[in-house]
Amino acid sequence: MSTDAEHGDDFRSVRWAGELYSFTPKQAEAVEILWHHWQRGTPDVGEAHLLTEIDGGRRLVDLFKRSPAWGSMIVRGERRGTRRLNVPKETF
Repeated sequence: MSTDAEHGDDFRSVRWAGELYSFTPKQAEAVEILWHHWQRGTPDVGEAHLLTEIDGGRRLVDLFKRSPAWGSMIVRGERRGTRRLNVPKETF
């Protein structure tokens, strides 16, 4: 894995594709789940699953509404209702 993808032990701080992101505790939990799915080669994760796992409320978009990672680092998956990490092919 490139050094363009690093995280702190608690995922509150993540470097992704040259950008440094900071997350709230709930956001960090969601990012950790997405990260582990990306590493396993199963990048798409259902939004409902993420919200259940982190007890994150009703909508993932609300959880990340003030985060610059939403739409850049965290993007829609292949299917409706899923999210994944946005992996730039030329970077990783």
